[in-house]
Amino acid sequence: MEKILTKEEFKNAVENNGDKLVLFDYKAGWCGPCRVLGNIFEEILPVENVVAYEVDLDEADEELATENNIRNIPTVLFYKNGLLIDRFTGMIGKEAVENKIKENLAK
Repeated sequence: MEKILTKEEFKNAVENNGDKLVLFDYKAGWCGPCRVLGNIFEEILPVENVVAYEVDLDEADEELATENNIRNIPTVLFYKNGLLIDRFTGMIGKEAVENKIKENLAK
């Protein structure tokens, strides 16, 4: 997963991926559930028509969390055609992550 560190990188990722599903994994290196979820993403990605990014809150601009209403981690945002279409917060299992991706690809 490519890292997003700035608002400009985030905006470009949202706007420049056409009708692909764009996934942003908000996390921090010290967060145990974030590491587990990251391992799940490593295991299941790549998926066709899905572009995935990670936003490490210890490294990224603070505005990325503030502007996207990130209050807890891990939080995953799903965008399609430039619009936020879904999100989840907290640790979920591999099957649930796969189902979220499939659901959002179909939107």
